[in-house]
Amino acid sequence: MICWYLFIPVYVCDLQLQAYFLVLDDIIDGSVRRRGRPCWYLYENLGTAAINDGQLLEQGLYQLLGRYFRDKPYYTRVLELFHDVSLIFIPKIRVN
Repeated sequence: MICWYLFIPVYVCDLQLQAYFLVLDDIIDGSVRRRGRPCWYLYENLGTAAINDGQLLEQGLYQLLGRYFRDKPYYTRVLELFHDVSLIFIPKIRVN
């Protein structure tokens, strides 16, 4: 049986994964603006230290997944899904 309230943590994890990709992409591309605002790594001359923030976003999503899904029989599949998405998008970020 699917618990509808579990869609919220999955959605939040999806947003965190997207934010992680965007932080890395902006640093790699040397972008100046993202959605009309300065890129995160440009705030207070954060520079490549923003990579740490991206890593925290990624690790945070796995903490959330563990918190809400660890006791579910499909926990492994949910983890694999997020790992698979990362493996698909990370190489594309570096190519652009």
